[in-house]
Amino acid sequence: MKLWTEEGKEGGNQAIERFLAGSDPDLDLRLAEHDIAASKAHARMLRSVGLLTPAEGEALVAELDRLGKAAERGELHLEPADEDIHTLIERLLTEALGDIGKKIHTGRSRNDQVLVAMRLHAKAAIERITSLGTELIAALESRIDVDGTLELPGYTHMQQAMPTTFALWAGAYRDALRDDLGLLAAVRHLVDQNPLGSAAGYGSPLPLDRDRTTAELQFDRVQENPIYCQNSRGKFEAALLFSLAHIGQSLNRLAGDLLLYTTREFGFFRLPDLVTTGSSIMPQKRNADGLELVRARTARLPALLTQLMATTLNLPSAYNRDYQEQKAPYFRAIDDIEGCLYVMRETIEGLTPIPDRIREATDPAIHATHAAYELVRQGMPFRDAYREIARRLRAGESLG
Repeated sequence: MKLWTEEGKEGGNQAIERFLAGSDPDLDLRLAEHDIAASKAHARMLRSVGLLTPAEGEALVAELDRLGKAAERGELHLEPADEDIHTLIERLLTEALGDIGKKIHTGRSRNDQVLVAMRLHAKAAIERITSLGTELIAALESRIDVDGTLELPGYTHMQQAMPTTFALWAGAYRDALRDDLGLLAAVRHLVDQNPLGSAAGYGSPLPLDRDRTTAELQFDRVQENPIYCQNSRGKFEAALLFSLAHIGQSLNRLAGDLLLYTTREFGFFRLPDLVTTGSSIMPQKRNADGLELVRARTARLPALLTQLMATTLNLPSAYNRDYQEQKAPYFRAIDDIEGCLYVMRETIEGLTPIPDRIREATDPAIHATHAAYELVRQGMPFRDAYREIARRLRAGESLG
């Protein structure tokens, strides 16, 4: 039975119910472990302030532990009558414990339940993404240690411009990712606020100990204003997706470089077989599907950010059902960036430079700017040196 219906009045239009549920039956199971963790902290807090007896608190925590193990095994399933993961867990608690199970909702709303579950999920996701990003940075640094002195042609406007090295090229992505992870760390500080206890957006008259749940759930601080707790939904998720889009921008450009440099026409590098696939008709081909999908999925991240942000526009303060529609782009963005970081790390670790092909493809005229600066060192004004080197190139003369 839905939490808000009267006993004996269950039922209704199934098409409307499916519409109202949206994608929650699929997505909400991803919040199960976090909702259970928050419910355990809530139960312990209720016991500490005298709203549950010690026996009631212990029974709820023990049953929540059992449900947590069931969630780990993939044994929790939302029924049509369960609108969301929060309803499912309360229903299972009530079926197992009777009236004690009904007490878990004391002092809270599904509004702050989903907020705290999403915050806990975001913090865990940030930790995973930070770890994957750090691993990719380490892979780039390892390749720089091995191949850093390898000379590469540098490009501007897609044309060979000046000489560079593998260390400078790979180091540019290492440094970009360091900045990206710095932005992600700032987002972690933003989301590290506990909304549990804000209830429906206007607090509770009960003597809830929000500091206790903050400490148990390992939040940095309490999010004090209960209305802002609701208003921040979507803002914090958007900040996270914005930081993921920044990581995606770095990965997108790196994928673009490698897709170009591994074509037969360039042939600067060979990709590991692990991130390539074959052709169903052309036996000679290896397709860089891993990099192509990194390019596509990172390009989608700004669209997911826009989709999420658009759902919060023109809303009045506190909770609105529109927020439900933010889960799909939120989860999709996290899945995309985690997959892209993993694939890119495997790509960098298995990348093979082909020095002979790089030397063969490099135009000797790439050293023209250096030749002009040599004339500058000898006292010639730069513009005259520029024109002199241009003249030598046209005449087919040596640059030096």
